[in-house]
Amino acid sequence: TSATFLPQNVSLNYAGNWLRADARYSRYQTIDDTIPEASQPYDRAPQIILRTNLPKVNDFKFDASLGYDNFQRDDRISGPRTDLRASVAYDYKKIYGFFKPKATFTYTGYSLDDVPTGDPTDPDRSLGLFSVDGGLFFDRPTLIGDKDYTTTLEPRLFYLYVPFEDQDDIPIFDTGESTVGIGNLFRENRFTGPDRIGDANQLTVALTSRLLRD
Repeated sequence: TSATFLPQNVSLNYAGNWLRADARYSRYQTIDDTIPEASQPYDRAPQIILRTNLPKVNDFKFDASLGYDNFQRDDRISGPRTDLRASVAYDYKKIYGFFKPKATFTYTGYSLDDVPTGDPTDPDRSLGLFSVDGGLFFDRPTLIGDKDYTTTLEPRLFYLYVPFEDQDDIPIFDTGESTVGIGNLFRENRFTGPDRIGDANQLTVALTSRLLRD
């Protein structure tokens, strides 16, 4: 009784050693007639996502993804969106800690229909992101009663820089702000979709301690 839209999906997925691909056609049937049309989700006709899964080379990791979504609605702005993301990171990991500087380039472009008069039909956005993530692992044996444990102390620093970009001419198809949570402190974007990229110049400081039974 709580459902308002019924999703209908057809999908095809591929997972190889170095490449992953997903293709999907999805639409929604409205089963609550009291919901206004403006609140109904977009159809994706289709959605195609390609992602690399390349191995590290001398601790360097390259990743790239390409997404194509054709958002369709009869009563509002619609059209295809192309989202490209490429990154290179130095992914250094040892038993005592990790260090990962990362540079990312993103491009998002649109080809829109039914836009208001005077608004662009093909807005796009290009941005470069930079982050540094690092942490250390300290541990020591701990005796509680007659049981052996290991206590850890794990400091972590995460720095993120994203320049400001005016995105008012870009529509919002499937993007919203992330909910507050510990995991989101280490994300490169405070939004959940590619229609918006939040500017940032911030440092996150975290400290984790674990009590592990041997």
